[in-house]
Amino acid sequence: MKTILHVGKFYPPVPGGMEHVVESLCHVNGGDVVNRALVFNAGPRTVAEVVEGIEVTRIGTIGGSSSSIRIRTTSTRCCACCPENADT
Repeated sequence: MKTILHVGKFYPPVPGGMEHVVESLCHVNGGDVVNRALVFNAGPRTVAEVVEGIEVTRIGTIGGSSSSIRIRTTSTRCCACCPENADT
């Protein structure tokens, strides 16, 4: 089965038009694909969760505003969505 990674700024329940577009895309499939979302978290922690059946990874951020967000990383692995990029 194929996996589609949708990348967006935020994901519901964070309000916003683009957030709902990403959510809608995640829920549209023919059962042929697994949809995942990679978005920013409003806080400093990276959080992996399942929202209405969709695996959502919220990448922790520090500082910034709604138009510029700095990402805090502690690993070369981008997220739980990408196990093939795990540290070796």
